[in-house]
Amino acid sequence: MKKLTEAVAGENSYAPLFAVSLTAFYYPLIYWTLRGMEVGLLCLLVNYAMLCAFRLYDRYSQRDIITLTVTLMAGFLTRPDMVVPMASVLCGSASCWAFGTLAPGSSGHDRWTYWDQKT
Repeated sequence: MKKLTEAVAGENSYAPLFAVSLTAFYYPLIYWTLRGMEVGLLCLLVNYAMLCAFRLYDRYSQRDIITLTVTLMAGFLTRPDMVVPMASVLCGSASCWAFGTLAPGSSGHDRWTYWDQKT
């Protein structure tokens, strides 16, 4: 959770602490995870898939694509309801790829730097 928050918030030192504390004290997540349900595993897999997608946005890597694929497959095998979060992660990654930000050897932030310089 901390790495995902750092990928989104950047250098903000309070954001990871806030996200980790909200996750640690979220009652339904704790309750159903301790009851032996797969909610905790699905939460972990969704967060890790999002982290892999953010890594792919920053830097194209075959390893990150394989990790994202294995993570999403593990989520689907855990529970078929995982199709909805899988679709949102894949649509977000596909939209970045369609706009050229996930081409091999490119950085995801080059497009935004171009638009900032143009305005």
